[in-house]
This record gives sequence, structure tokens and C-alpha cells, in this order.
Amino acid sequence: MLRFLYLDEHELCRIGFKTILSEISPSYILDDAANAEEGLSLFKVHSHSIVVIEINLTNTNVYELVLRFLELNGNCKILILSSVSEKLYAINYIKIGVKGFVAKYESAKTIKEAINAMVNNKRFFSDTVIDMLLNLSYNTPRSNLADKPHVNGSNREMVQPKLSLKESEILRMILQGMGTKEIANANSIRLNTVSTYKSRIFEKFNVKNLVELMQIVKQNNMYNSSGIEQHSTQY
Repeated sequence: MLRFLYLDEHELCRIGFKTILSEISPSYILDDAANAEEGLSLFKVHSHSIVVIEINLTNTNVYELVLRFLELNGNCKILILSSVSEKLYAINYIKIGVKGFVAKYESAKTIKEAINAMVNNKRFFSDTVIDMLLNLSYNTPRSNLADKPHVNGSNREMVQPKLSLKESEILRMILQGMGTKEIANANSIRLNTVSTYKSRIFEKFNVKNLVELMQIVKQNNMYNSSGIEQHSTQY
């Protein structure tokens, strides 16, 4: 019998996911947790087949949390539910073994499709992510100029800059509104190390401060992507 673990600090989301899962199959068992500590404790006892994680867990490096789950059980399938843009984070998570990445604004039908994909040992990503994966596989290397965003006039349209795994995680925390000390504590790093990562991120986005960073990220649908229409694909 399949046993799921769902991590989300919002109780309403946990209730909603339980409802969706029960509609797929009443025989599935679901454990839920509001934070990483609770989730890991449950996982160590039950070694769940499928783990579903909200990417914006407060004061948590979700990337390292995913690695921890896979370290404990390399056969578990992990599905990320995200309120932040897959353009920024999906590829890095796929590289470490995540099997699915779904935006939280998607319909219940799409989330059910993602769950069924996990159950049937398939992967589940949106067309946007599929295109990104194909570009990584088949495109010729970009010139160095592509490493920085190209900003076009007042609209500040840009080509996605290349971020390291740690830079992507730090950026997620910045966009959550976390301060330097909170980020340092969540990642077990020093304050000046966080400042160094911030400087690198600002440089790659070609901005001078947090206000400009927030502006360019939002204008290009990289953080709150609810306005982007996407169709999800299994493979």
C-alpha cells in the first residue's frame, strides 16, 4: 500500500491535498507535516514511497531537505509543489532526482495527474520545464554574454541568468522576505557568506539592490508565475 508524506506549513493546503489524494484512491495513506523536522521524523519511521514538498517552507533549505530524503531512501519519489517560478528552480531540483515539479496555482486535475505519474513511476513536468530540459540537452553552449540578463528598455525583459544551486536557494529565501541572518541560520553559513551570495545574484541579474531585483523578477514572471498559462506533461 502506497504511503505519502506531504510537507506544507499551511494547514488549509494540507487539508486540500488530503482531499485530492482521497479522490484518487481512498486506500492511499497520507502523513502530513508542517515543517522539515516533523517531516523527517515521520519519514524515518515510515520511509514513504512518495514525498510532496512545498518549496517555500519557512527557515528551511528545501534543496538540502530533498537531498536528505533521498539519502534516507533513494527509491522515494519526490514531487515539488511551488508558488515560485519553475524557471528559477525546477532544473536544479531535477538534477538531484526530483521526479515532478508543479505550480500550486494549477488545477486539482493537474495535481492529480502529477500524483498518478508518481504512482506509475513516471515524471511530471510542465511544457515550460520540458522545453528547458530539451534546451540543456540539445542547444549549443551560449556565449558568455548570456550569463547575464539582457534588459530591454523600461519593461526590463531579460534572458534568465544562470544561477548555481546555492544561489537559486538563496534567491528563493530573499524573495520570501527572509533577512540575512535568517538566511544564514537556515543554511548554516556565515552572514558575510550570505552577503557574498547576494552580491553574485545582483550581478547576474544586473541590478544594484533588492528593490530592482524584486522588480525585474516579478516583471518577468520568475517569482509569482500565476499569470502564466502552462500545460503539464508526463513522460
